[in-house]
Amino acid sequence: MKIEEIDNIKVFAILVTDVPSKYVAQAKKIDGKYYKEDCFGIEISYHADEDKYVISSEYDKQLYYVDFNGNWHWLDYTFTQAEKDAAIELCKKDLQKEA
Repeated sequence: MKIEEIDNIKVFAILVTDVPSKYVAQAKKIDGKYYKEDCFGIEISYHADEDKYVISSEYDKQLYYVDFNGNWHWLDYTFTQAEKDAAIELCKKDLQKEA
């Protein structure tokens, strides 16, 4: 997990594993021989003043793949509520460590 702070908002980039084969195939098409399975993620921002977590997305696409050149490609995947809740729990645990 990678954390950045921007204007009092903490942004979490969380590695996603067990990605469905459809999205693996899309990433392989994007990156060819440079494909790496550990380049899928979900980004969540925490707004402390509102105590609110927000899942980043682009046109309702919530899963991203970072290619060999560092470019983000948003894939047409929307996380289930259970997946979102699990990711948010990871963020909360990380915030507790900082406190």
